[in-house]
Amino acid sequence: MDTRTEIQLLLEKEPRLSTQEIANHLGLSKMAILKHIEILENAGIVERSIFKGKVGRPFYRYSLVEDKMEQPVNSDSQMLQSLLDFLMENGNETLINSFLEQRQKIVLSRYREKLKNVRDEDKLMTLAALRKVDNYFPEIRKIDNNTSELVELNCPILKIAMKNGKACTLETSMFGALLEANVESIHKKINGNGACRFIIRKQQL
Repeated sequence: MDTRTEIQLLLEKEPRLSTQEIANHLGLSKMAILKHIEILENAGIVERSIFKGKVGRPFYRYSLVEDKMEQPVNSDSQMLQSLLDFLMENGNETLINSFLEQRQKIVLSRYREKLKNVRDEDKLMTLAALRKVDNYFPEIRKIDNNTSELVELNCPILKIAMKNGKACTLETSMFGALLEANVESIHKKINGNGACRFIIRKQQL
């Protein structure tokens, strides 16, 4: 992952960071971070706000521009956006739903094959590893013995999900089926949150 993508993901997770704070998170020099921040600012992806400290000169904190809180745009994603707009505008939402359902069956089958010989207590960690390969940038947080939280900082299907919320519903149900757990989606990137968050509770026997 390149440094500018790392900065974007960090600012999604923790908005309004100073250059020194970003540098500390990424293990780079403040000067190196400034160069990347300038490029992101010029591209309209990051914006600065001025803050006045208790002492000394005012300083800047950086956040993602609101409409840029998604993965970087390339020609493929622009074409996908145009295709989705065309299908929606021409009354083909049923076709999009069928596509999403078919995609989910394929992903579910692939994940299930990888998880079939994994112990129940290791399935969430293994699932997170699979999601990392698929560029969701997951994190796992244990809440208690029966509950965990899966946080996904990136969403490769965000453009589709913003057009059709069924994509999010299918992802949540897939996690439940794979982990044999009760899964609740509590934050979604399509609602402007910096990450998608899922609460995973073990099913009571």
